[in-house]
Amino acid sequence: MNLNPCSTHRWPLLAGVAVLALSCGPALAADTSPAQQLSRFSTEASAPGQAERGRAFFAARHGGEWSCSSCHGAPPLQPGKHASTGKAIDPLAPAANPRAFTDTAKVDKWFRRNCKDVLSRECSAAEKADELLWHMALAVLSVSILIGIVLGWRESAVVAIAIPVTLALTLAAFYLIGFTLNRITLFALIFSIGILVDDPIVDVENIVRHLRL
Repeated sequence: MNLNPCSTHRWPLLAGVAVLALSCGPALAADTSPAQQLSRFSTEASAPGQAERGRAFFAARHGGEWSCSSCHGAPPLQPGKHASTGKAIDPLAPAANPRAFTDTAKVDKWFRRNCKDVLSRECSAAEKADELLWHMALAVLSVSILIGIVLGWRESAVVAIAIPVTLALTLAAFYLIGFTLNRITLFALIFSIGILVDDPIVDVENIVRHLRL
């Protein structure tokens, strides 16, 4: 089976650029980034966030009339609508809205107002960390689906596993060494992810190509 060499090397590069755009866009806007906000909430909670717990929290009604997903949708990748007023709401996930969670004042206001609507109280730092991590995880999911459609699900699985594992190990090393998340360290991490996504996909494609010769 002959593969177009241009597509073999071009699509992994585009995948890396997609990850770069989804991760870097928020870091360059306003006064903060989703990663910095996650670090803040995790520090306040004295524990890292959990994406699955955040997903469940986002979808639950908590004994009230609404859940977070009542207005923002599930997953929050499309524009939403306020359940009471009908006002249009921008997508909440950073993967679909580069401006999401990039203004500290708006982030605090959003959590304070919406948590009182859904919970009748303010969210804890742990709940904020869980929910924000869930929204950030949607970026990895979106890129994995894109790669699955363009290249195939095997290559998509490589990306879906490599990105979270690399981020987890890197952030764990940051915590142990005492490094902080700032624009320089975030950009270095994002650049590394682009390389990480590119190389394994090229390797996998060439292995498949040789097996099918």
